[in-house]
Amino acid sequence: MKTLLFLSSLLLFSFSLCAEDLPPSAKVVVLRGEAFLDGVVIKENQVIDRPGKITTGEKSFIKVFIEKWGNHLMIGPKSEMVLNFSDLKKYTLQSGSCRWISAAKKSLNEKPKGGIFTAQAAMGIRGTNFILMTNPLFGETEIVMFDGVVELKSLKDDEDKVSLKENQWGGIGGRFGQKISRVITLNSDQLKALDSLLKE
Repeated sequence: MKTLLFLSSLLLFSFSLCAEDLPPSAKVVVLRGEAFLDGVVIKENQVIDRPGKITTGEKSFIKVFIEKWGNHLMIGPKSEMVLNFSDLKKYTLQSGSCRWISAAKKSLNEKPKGGIFTAQAAMGIRGTNFILMTNPLFGETEIVMFDGVVELKSLKDDEDKVSLKENQWGGIGGRFGQKISRVITLNSDQLKALDSLLKE
């Protein structure tokens, strides 16, 4: 009996380790308009389980759920975003906009686990609700925080970084300057207008 209990516990432990090591996948839960994964049409309820670039059409919107991390990722119209599932939680927004919403609130002292990248910056993901926008024409990135914390860091200078908190805006590149610009705390009207973006 003890041997059976031991084997059962060992199997459960092994299974939990294997589940933890499994790469994440994203299920398409909402799709409006057209979206493509490396040029192939994406369909609602499709599971994306390999690295690739999602491209959205004009007036299009896609929302995916990543069960392993318990978060939703929304990608706005005329956007390009690379989901790199071979590296844990590493995404690259090449153009356009995206929104990250996570159910789990992170501690201010917790180190970011993975992140979202643009051509100018890296965002360490601790935030539970934020919008990220990047404009390759101007070479700039901006982020709006609704909840949680995100560490915004310049890709050109490791010392140029800032922690953005609830209701704050940050930007770098182009019209915002080559170093991270002064963090701005947004007022209620600004937050209301921005919070309406990238919602179902």
